[in-house]
Amino acid sequence: MKSSTSAKRFVQKLENKYYDLFSLHEFESSKSLKAAFILVLIHFSFALKDWFFKPIATVQEEAANATLCWPHFQSCYKLNVLDFINYGFSHTYLYTALFTCLILAFVFVARKNWVYAHLFTSILFLWRFLYFFVVTYKIPAGYEYYSQPFAFILLFASNKLFLMRFCLAFLYFLSAQVKFYESWIVGTYFTSTHLGMPLFSDSLAPLATNLVILLEIFGSWALMLPRKKYFPWLLGLWILFHIYSVTIVGFNYPFYSALALGTFWAG
Repeated sequence: MKSSTSAKRFVQKLENKYYDLFSLHEFESSKSLKAAFILVLIHFSFALKDWFFKPIATVQEEAANATLCWPHFQSCYKLNVLDFINYGFSHTYLYTALFTCLILAFVFVARKNWVYAHLFTSILFLWRFLYFFVVTYKIPAGYEYYSQPFAFILLFASNKLFLMRFCLAFLYFLSAQVKFYESWIVGTYFTSTHLGMPLFSDSLAPLATNLVILLEIFGSWALMLPRKKYFPWLLGLWILFHIYSVTIVGFNYPFYSALALGTFWAG
């Protein structure tokens, strides 16, 4: 009985240190952070679903000479040790363990046990980070650079909400920098195609493209200013921009960015 009590005290002491180390108290009072935690888990869910049917890090991928490594880790093929579906169970076992972590993370979020919600989500973060930046170069998802910084800040930084807002504003600002070339500024990026720009005539395309640049340069940092009466209009303009962008870039980037935008400024 005494040893059981000592073990419980030891575990409680570890939990308290873990709680303080990762600033988990910030989740207690912030609706935005709670919503952001769920958003990160949803994104991990999509990754699990999509990557389960890809033979990444498998013996079969290596046998087919289909491994593609990052420039900074050209020996990633040495990590191809799993057996893909129909060849063995190791790949399935890994994803079963990850799915278990996902379910437990959702359960502990619902129970507001941030220590264990954080622990199981950190395992998912580590898996996703290693797969995307170490194990393979075959997951060409630019929006990954949007989701991973948010997850890292949410899990490991202090002053989480401010840094997540700043990170999103900074990424919006960077988006404008890649548009500083002639075809975007004069609108030929769209008008040179046979379909043109969705919902805009060719004559209005230059106006629309330059308004996007201005929004990303100035509207990004305006999100960080103290909230005034104009703020709901600014937030609505950004969300409308993401809704429209589905017609051009597809679902992934607008989905994550629009939800991040609404979540980080929800509270």
